[in-house]
Amino acid sequence: MTCNKESFINKDKANLRWTSLLTVLVLLTSTLLYTLCLRDAALGVHIDGSTLDAVLNPVDSLRYRLLIRQSTAGDQAAMKKLVDFDCGGAAGCYDHGEVLVDVMRIMGDRSFSTAASSLDAKERQLLYFLILCGIEYGRKENNGIDMRADFALTAAVLGF
Repeated sequence: MTCNKESFINKDKANLRWTSLLTVLVLLTSTLLYTLCLRDAALGVHIDGSTLDAVLNPVDSLRYRLLIRQSTAGDQAAMKKLVDFDCGGAAGCYDHGEVLVDVMRIMGDRSFSTAASSLDAKERQLLYFLILCGIEYGRKENNGIDMRADFALTAAVLGF
C-alpha cells in the first residue's frame, strides 16, 4: 500500500459518507420517536419516559406504543400482548399500570371489560395488580378512581 495524498482524500470521503449516513439515520429515528410520542399524548395516554422508556430499547418502545394504539382501537390480541409486556419491574411496572389505566379510560368500561374477559386467569390477575399500581402510584387524576363505581364491568371481570 502506498501512502499518497489521493489515498488519504479517498478515505476521508468514505468516512464523511458514513458519518453523513449515520447522522441522517439518527435524525430520522429521533423524528419518528418524537412523532410517536406526540401521537401518544393526543390519544390521552401518558407514558413516563423517565422510568418505563428507560428499560425499553427503541424497538420495544415502538412496539409498546403500537400495542397501546391497537388496544385502544379494540384489538384484543394486542391487549393481551400489552398486559404481558415486560415492564422491567419496579417503577417501570407502576408506569405500565398507569398506561393501562389510561387505556381503560379511553376504551371505556364495556370495551375494556370485554378485552379483559378474553384474558386467561393469570393475565387477569396481572392486569388487576397493574391497574392497582396505576391507580395508587400514577398521576393525581388516577387516585380518585373507584373501580367498582367508575368501571363496574371491568371490576367484576378482574375481581375488584
